Amino acid sequence: MFSFFLHTLAYLERQLHDAGYRVAVITGRVNDEERERLRERFRLPFAHPDALDVLLSSEVGCEGLDYEFCDRLVNYDIPWNPMRIEQRIGRIDRFGQVAEKVLIFNFITPSTVEERIFFRCFDRLGIFRSAVDDLEEILGDIVQDLTRVALDPNLSPEQAAEKALQMADNTLRLIEERQRLEEESGSLLGLDQAFVEEVDAVAAEERFVSADDLRLMIRSFLEEPELGGRMIPDERRPGIDRLRLRKEGRAVLLDRVRALERHDHATVAFMHWLEGNDPYLLLTFDQKTALEQRAVPLITPVHPLAKVAIAYWNSRHEPLVS
Repeated sequence: MFSFFLHTLAYLERQLHDAGYRVAVITGRVNDEERERLRERFRLPFAHPDALDVLLSSEVGCEGLDYEFCDRLVNYDIPWNPMRIEQRIGRIDRFGQVAEKVLIFNFITPSTVEERIFFRCFDRLGIFRSAVDDLEEILGDIVQDLTRVALDPNLSPEQAAEKALQMADNTLRLIEERQRLEEESGSLLGLDQAFVEEVDAVAAEERFVSADDLRLMIRSFLEEPELGGRMIPDERRPGIDRLRLRKEGRAVLLDRVRALERHDHATVAFMHWLEGNDPYLLLTFDQKTALEQRAVPLITPVHPLAKVAIAYWNSRHEPLVS
């Protein structure tokens, strides 16, 4: 269950606890390790004594952790930014979700600004029913306009609601026109068939980057003399590799990761290991393994380890073959 306000989360926690539910709260005050621990408790079967029945979260719950094992989400309040709504939904409607349907419950207080202006407008635009990633630019403009309407003291509630719906209709026509042009652009430019043929050729010739390709590229990078590392399969756990680095190699790799100037969860966690004393790091290139063992980082082409390896090989002149 999501809410933007900390006081609301505290109220909900008290009410749910008094009603007999096992409940916990994630906010910006909860560190990463505790968030992960609460997530694992939330994932436990109902009969487990440590399981959680309800997990409450502020907006920070949209970042870093996924809940693909859940099939129900409650928006206790509606954010004024539709991208926030999609980020919330995206925590459970993602790879690994096995439920046939994901149920989203939106709580709306009648006769409020949120109900009169934002909820009705977003509902007309289909925000709660479809992805909005490719419409971020358009929707960003309407959020600013809706905010001005909602806070305009010269408009009555009825006038503000009517104006908001007019804006929604205008935006909806703009979206429909954009989608129509995108659908027609392929035939206008004659690129549709060429693109399909190119994709088919890539698949037929296996010119995509597989997990094995990525593993081989990173392993070769780690074995370079200046790093002196090793990455070998864990014999006891299929799908997991063990990464070892000598002290000097850690320092070199740490400098390269810092040069990326990234502060996402994966980068911070990897830097923390490089700075620490743990002898090895468990990692995986397999999505299914990563879903089953959340504490093991999934190495993708955008992981900092992959980024620095790519940058290294790009600086070399000899070709790489796998």
